[in-house]
Amino acid sequence: MDRTTARARVVLLGATGQRPALTPEQVDTILDGHRIVDADGHLPGADLYVDTFDWAGATAEVWSVKAAMVAGDYNFSADNLRVDKGTVLANMLAMEAKYAALALTPVDSGGISRAAGTIQVAGTNGPFTVLDEVARKVIP
Repeated sequence: MDRTTARARVVLLGATGQRPALTPEQVDTILDGHRIVDADGHLPGADLYVDTFDWAGATAEVWSVKAAMVAGDYNFSADNLRVDKGTVLANMLAMEAKYAALALTPVDSGGISRAAGTIQVAGTNGPFTVLDEVARKVIP
């Protein structure tokens, strides 16, 4: 997928303009990290290489970055409204996992890795295939 199309898809599906927002420069940096072999088989950086991107891998990384940005937030209540950081973080990790499953490039999100259809959280004893179990291990 060409840069313009991949970038537009990442911005839309990664909700990059919504809290916590990513700058256009951050989106471009993430997208650049997800270059893949072009239609003619040229590797990124080769003389005849035509920019080609893994939009799903870039989108997964966007959600991983967004999750990292809210990880330090705190729970609060005001005027019968409760904001729970755990729910926000779990939702972002769910979106990251959704797009990582579609990715052509490996995605590493700070201790979470994927192999053979499982999600392994660093420091846990076994692979988890249900995101809720992962969230219980990751979110205090």
